Amino acid sequence: MNPTAIFLPALAMAVLTFFVWWRMYFTRVGQMKRDRIHPQAVASSAQSTALLTDSRAADNFRNLFE
Repeated sequence: MNPTAIFLPALAMAVLTFFVWWRMYFTRVGQMKRDRIHPQAVASSAQSTALLTDSRAADNFRNLFE
């Protein structure tokens, strides 16, 4: 067995986390521009839940760290 094969799942998880973060970033920035939401208005998670409608990427990102 290849000793470096143990690092492949960790690399896959890092790539998945980066992809979900990228998706969340562009989804949120797009919605904030479209709805004219000031970034300070979504500083906490409670505020962002109240103002932002699409939270699928944020929920997925949060679950990756649980």
